Amino acid sequence: MINIMSISATESLGITWQEELLLLLSRQATRIPAPILIGAGIIALMAADTVSPIYWVAWLALEIITVSLRRFYFPKLPTLNKMSINRRLTIMVLITAANSVTHGLSLFFFPFLSVTERTVHTLLLLIACVGSVVTTSGHRPMLIAYLVPILLPLSILWAITPQNDTVSWIGILMAIILILFGGVLFRHARDVFRLFSESFDIRSQQIELNKQLEVALDRAESASRAKTRFLASASHDLRQPIHAAALFSSALQRRPLDQESHEIAALMDQSLQALVLQLDTLLDISKLDAGVFKVNRTEVNICSLVNRIHQEVENLAAKKSLIFTASCDVNININTDTQLLERILRNLIDNAIKYTSQGTVMVSVESIGKQCCITVADSGRGIPDHAMDKIFEEFYQIDNPHRDRSQGLGLGLAIVKRMVDLLGYQLTFTSTLNQGTSFQLLINDVIPAPSLQEQTTKPENFDLHGLNILIVDDDQLVLAGMKALMTGMGCNVITADGTAAAVAAISDFTPDIVLADFRLKDSDDGINTIRSIEKLLPNVKSLLISGDTAPERLRQATREGIELLHKPILAEDLIAHINLLLGGSHGTDNREVRTLD
Repeated sequence: MINIMSISATESLGITWQEELLLLLSRQATRIPAPILIGAGIIALMAADTVSPIYWVAWLALEIITVSLRRFYFPKLPTLNKMSINRRLTIMVLITAANSVTHGLSLFFFPFLSVTERTVHTLLLLIACVGSVVTTSGHRPMLIAYLVPILLPLSILWAITPQNDTVSWIGILMAIILILFGGVLFRHARDVFRLFSESFDIRSQQIELNKQLEVALDRAESASRAKTRFLASASHDLRQPIHAAALFSSALQRRPLDQESHEIAALMDQSLQALVLQLDTLLDISKLDAGVFKVNRTEVNICSLVNRIHQEVENLAAKKSLIFTASCDVNININTDTQLLERILRNLIDNAIKYTSQGTVMVSVESIGKQCCITVADSGRGIPDHAMDKIFEEFYQIDNPHRDRSQGLGLGLAIVKRMVDLLGYQLTFTSTLNQGTSFQLLINDVIPAPSLQEQTTKPENFDLHGLNILIVDDDQLVLAGMKALMTGMGCNVITADGTAAAVAAISDFTPDIVLADFRLKDSDDGINTIRSIEKLLPNVKSLLISGDTAPERLRQATREGIELLHKPILAEDLIAHINLLLGGSHGTDNREVRTLD
C-alpha cells in the first residue's frame, strides 16, 4: 500500500507531485462530460415510464450542472496560484464527491425499474466507477469521494429490493459482487497511483541528471576554454624566442662566413625550420577550430596538380627505396581551393611514405560518373582494428608511445579530416594489417570542360634595399632580430615598443610598411597601433605578426581585414609577404611564396 503523503516535493520538475496531479486531473476533466451525460440520459429515459417527470427532469438538470461545474472549474484550478495546493486538491475532491452524489441520486429510481432496467442502470454506474480510477489517477481521497456514494447504496439496494415481490438470493449475490468489485477497483487504483508517482520520480531524476550533465558540460567547456587560453599564452611565449632565433639565424646566413660557420648556420636554420613547421601544424588546428580558414575556389587541372606533387615528393620516396607512382586516367578540371586540396594530398602521401618500409606508394585519379576519386594507396604496415576509429583524432599516432618527434605530432590526419569537411568532400579508407592502406577522396566539383594546364609561377628576384620599415614589438630580442635582418638587406628601420612610441616615431619618418606584433604591453595591441598610424598615413601598408594562436585572436584579425602572420616566421616567407603586400615592387629570392593565412 502506497502512502501518498510519502511522495515528497521536488524542485527537479519545478513543481510538486500535487501540482503535477492537479494538472493531470484538469486535463482529464475535459474528457468526462460526454459519456457521463449520455449515461445520465439513458437512466432518465428508463425512469420516465414509472417516475414522475418532476423527479427525473430535476435529477437530469442537477447532473448537467455538476458535470459542467467539474468541466469548467477543474482546468482553472492549476492557475489559481494564490490558493494553496492542498486547498485546490480539496476543492477537486469536493466537486468529485458532488458529482458522485448526483450520480447516486439516480438510485432513488432503482425500486421503480424492472430487473432488466436495474441491470442496465447498474452497468452504467459501474462503467462510471471504472472510469473514475483513470480520471482520478488513483488518488485515494478523490476515488473514495466518487466510489462510496455510488457503490455502497447500490449494493444495499440490490440486497434489500424485492425481485418479483420477494427478496431473492440473486439480489444478495449482486450486492456481494458489487462490494468485491469495489475492492478490486481500490487495488487497481493503488497500482495506477504507483505508476503516476514512479513516472513523476523518474522524470524528476531525469531532469536532475540533465541539469547535472549541463553543469558538467559547462565545466568541461570552461576547462577547454581555459586550456585554449593557456595553450595560446604558452604558444605566444614559446614563439617569441623561436621567432627571434629564426630572425638572427637568417641574418647570420646573409653575412660573409667561413665554410664551417656557414654549415653550422645552415644546420641551425634547418632545425628552426623543422620547429616552425611543427608549430604551424598546431596553428592549422587552431585556425580550423576558429573557422577562419577561407575557401577560395578556382579551376584547377587535377592531373597537373597530382603530377606536380608527385615530382616534388618522389625523392622522399626514393630515399626509402619505395616505388612511387602517379596515374591519371582522365584529364579533368575541378573547382576547388588549390591550397587546401594540395595540403590534403600532401599529408596523405607523406603518411603513406612514412608508414611504408618497402613496396609501393600509388596515387591515382579516376572519374566516377560526375565525381572525381583520388586514391592514395600504400603497401605499408596497415591500420590495426583498434585504431580504425582513432586515426583522425588529434595527437593520435600508431606505434609511437614514446612520441618520437621524427614521426610528427599526430595531427596530419586530423587536419586532413577538417579540411575535407571544409571543402565538402568525402574521405574513406580501407586497411589490412601488414598489407597496406588505401584512402579515397571523392570530389563533386568536377568541371567537364577541356582541361586547362595549371600554371605555376615563382616571384621574380628582388631585394628590399631602401625600404622604410617600422617594427613594433614589446620584446627586445624580437626587435633586435628583426632589425638585424632588415638592415642586413638594406632597409631603413626604426623600432617601437607600443602604439604611443610608434605614433611618435613617424613624426620624422615615413614608413612604407608597418610590422606590428599583435599582443603588446598592458591593453595595447598591434591592431590599435596599425589603426592609429593609418589615421596619419592612410596609404601605409601593414602586417600583423603574432605568437598568439587563440581562436578569438584569429577571428579578430580576420574581422579587421589585416593580414596576420604567425611567429615564428621564416625570413623568406616574411620577405615574400612584404613583396606581395607592396604589389611586387620589391624582389625576393627564388623560393616559392608560402601562404600562411
